[in-house]
Amino acid sequence: MEIKKIIEMGEEKAGSLKELALIVGIAPNILTDVKAGRKHLPVIIASKLGDYLDLDKFDIVAAGEFAKAKDESARNYWRPFVETARAASFAIALLGLVTLIVTPAPVEAAPILKTGQQTLCIM
Repeated sequence: MEIKKIIEMGEEKAGSLKELALIVGIAPNILTDVKAGRKHLPVIIASKLGDYLDLDKFDIVAAGEFAKAKDESARNYWRPFVETARAASFAIALLGLVTLIVTPAPVEAAPILKTGQQTLCIM
């Protein structure tokens, strides 16, 4: 997963880039520069971002290192980690979508037990 996408996920969860910066302990302009590719994400901030987003810290560090790598050999080293994380995030998103589609609403649940005022439903 690209560092820009990770920061956008954090921004969405926090509500704003400024709020995300406060949460991970960095100046908002640095996050803006990292998102734009002008600066790299310090490892400690990548770790805090991973904690906040409940993502593998190594995936975020790898995305940051991939983004800052200047030579092709360094980019080639980090590329498999970034691509694996991208595939994993796609799988998680797909699983979430399938869960939303397949899970029945409580209204569609089948009542299996009625006692007084309570109804126990199975989904």
